[in-house]
Amino acid sequence: MTKNVLITICGTQAIDHENQTIEAIHPGIYRSMSDMDVVLYEEIMPDDDGNAAGAIKNIMKIQDSKFTLIKKGDIRAEMQYQKDYTFHGFYQTPMGVFDMTIHTTELDIEKTENYIKVLIQYVLELNGMHVADSTMKISIVPDEQTSGR
Repeated sequence: MTKNVLITICGTQAIDHENQTIEAIHPGIYRSMSDMDVVLYEEIMPDDDGNAAGAIKNIMKIQDSKFTLIKKGDIRAEMQYQKDYTFHGFYQTPMGVFDMTIHTTELDIEKTENYIKVLIQYVLELNGMHVADSTMKISIVPDEQTSGR
């Protein structure tokens, strides 16, 4: 895969029997390491008026049976996903720090030389309270517009 990639993240959360879906596309940088694939990308956080207010640097670490997402910036967190695994950590935001629990029920990682696809199904709890049953679909493909540069 090329160094420059496009990351599409589609997240669906079932909250109170209603599904909420958010999709985002980010340019990123891909690196292959001996035991994992690493993808770096940035999210721009809007202020109340929709203007850029800050950035969150994200690091995805993709292994055969483990997916890790690390966030640094206005939001700081490390989230680990493995099938039938419960991860405990903290989700730090400008509004405070939340105790986070993620129970991953499904993790499917598909890799070829042209793409990486990740499907994660998990239950999210914050401060001991059930927040949502969630699905995250991630697609990482070469960025055709910048791959020739």
